[in-house]
Parts: sequence; structure tokens; C-alpha cells
Amino acid sequence: MKTGQESFVFLVREISRIPLCLSAFFNYETTRELNEYLQKHGEDKESVSDIFINVFPYQGKTRFMMAYKKKDERTVKQYVNSIFKESENRLLSKLTNLVLFQCETWVTSESFYKERIKNCENYFGYATDFSNANDNERIFFKLNLFKESFCKDIRQWSKNVG
Repeated sequence: MKTGQESFVFLVREISRIPLCLSAFFNYETTRELNEYLQKHGEDKESVSDIFINVFPYQGKTRFMMAYKKKDERTVKQYVNSIFKESENRLLSKLTNLVLFQCETWVTSESFYKERIKNCENYFGYATDFSNANDNERIFFKLNLFKESFCKDIRQWSKNVG
């Protein structure tokens, strides 16, 4: 029941089942924006806009959830919608980017790990290094962990950005 007193905006979507559980949050503001704020004002930004994300299997499908503080809606709504309201294929690509570059708390099935990740897990480390050096966390790359070509694609990505 909505009372007008809600503190958060929650978006829930059902997608085809994927072998992933994720629960994390990340800042909307990029490292570049936060550094520019610090240089301009001489202090860290007092409040950042958190975006919460959850992905989990549910009744033969996967539930994909995003949330943010209602007070941050003007700032983050367009960005959240650019992920949440995409076609399922593009959503999986953006979810892959979040897994690789912003969300540390995720797990996958052992069989999916062996099938899709094990042969290219060293690129996950490379993605972490890239993420640490990247100051614009809102950029997305055409990578999709759930496509069979993922290892080939991330290999090519690492050559292009390296």
C-alpha cells in the first residue's frame, strides 16, 4: 500500500532464469564526478545516491530488482530505467557489466562457473583492475556473461581497453 511516505522506489522485473544470485549496491556518482566535487568544494560530497540491486531465482524464473532512495529520484531514475527497462538481452549485458565492474557480492552455480567462467576467470581479475582505474563507472561494454561467446568477447574487450 502506498501512503506517500515511502522512502525508497523499488522496481521488480521477472526475466528468464539465469544462474546468478546478486545482492549489492553502488553509487550513481562516478569517481570522476566525486573527484570534481572534491576539487570544486574542497571536501567530499556529503551524500551520494545509492542504487540497490538484487537478482535471484524465483519459481523457475529470475527476479531482478533495483531500488533507490526516493529523494534521489530526479538524479538516478533515468539511469536506473536505462538498465531496468531494456530488452532482456541488453539487460543481461548491463547486468554483466555490473557484475564485472561494480558489484562484488554475487554467486553462480558450480556448473555455470565451469561452463562459462573457469576458462576465462583471469579476465575477471583484469576487469577488477580496469574498474579500479576507471573513473566513469556508468559506461557499459558489449559483454554478456550469459552468451556462449563470453570468453571470446571478454578476451577481445581486454585487448581493446588494455
